Amino acid sequence: KDRISERQLRNYESAARRFAASIGGDALLGDVKTEQVVAWLESLECSKKSWNTYRDDLGAVFAWFAAAPRYWISERSPVDAVERYRKRFTRSEPPKRLSAIQCRDLMVHLETDQPHWVSFFVLTLFLGVRPDGEMGRLANAIEAEGIQAYFQGNMLRISARIAKDGRERLVPILENVRLWLERYPISPKSIRPGDSYQYAAIREKFQIPRDGLRHTSETACAVVYGILAATKRHGNSPRVADEHYLSEMSAEDANAFYSILPMELSGDKTAMNEPLSA
Repeated sequence: KDRISERQLRNYESAARRFAASIGGDALLGDVKTEQVVAWLESLECSKKSWNTYRDDLGAVFAWFAAAPRYWISERSPVDAVERYRKRFTRSEPPKRLSAIQCRDLMVHLETDQPHWVSFFVLTLFLGVRPDGEMGRLANAIEAEGIQAYFQGNMLRISARIAKDGRERLVPILENVRLWLERYPISPKSIRPGDSYQYAAIREKFQIPRDGLRHTSETACAVVYGILAATKRHGNSPRVADEHYLSEMSAEDANAFYSILPMELSGDKTAMNEPLSA
């Protein structure tokens, strides 16, 4: 629980329960065979990408069974020998993102009806901080070390311990973000405002795709500031940014995205699409 998101914990539980149902409640952990895992995965009739996801989730559960202080299984995990498809065979649909109009409507709703969620969405939508995992770890880090260690002048520091890929990144705080955060200040509570069910309800209301906030952020960044800026701020490779983000949003939409301001400033024409000066 200290290292993964609540959503991932639910994924592990779901995989474990479904597999347990397939082999029966009287089965013993030490008797589970690789063939049973393969049979369960085949029964799901899922894509190769989903196969890998279910396989990895169940593998994490069995790794926990085998670890100290439990040692509930002494042999090699039955999941280890199950095939995992290589990435080039698991390509899925292109990343889905929100339009500038959808983003504006989302922020208007939050300010009007759920203002305690504003800071969370400012960081995830405009700066591309991952909602699952990174936001929770950022809140914990600020609580332990203070906000100055992570909001440094005109930069947001995502440390290696916070970043999903273990690589530190510095994200410029743009002018519109600064204006948002002046009105909705950062604190551990403001960036961890509720549980995953409340977050899921907002996503459903606005039809936000999985990872849609981050995809929107990186797409707009690639269009307005270029591929190099998008990769440095979001932690992806230039190839990924070029293939998935650069041509997926018009310049007009990207600039409109960065012009979304708090309602009381929505008519203020002084906000620019530039990082704050040092």
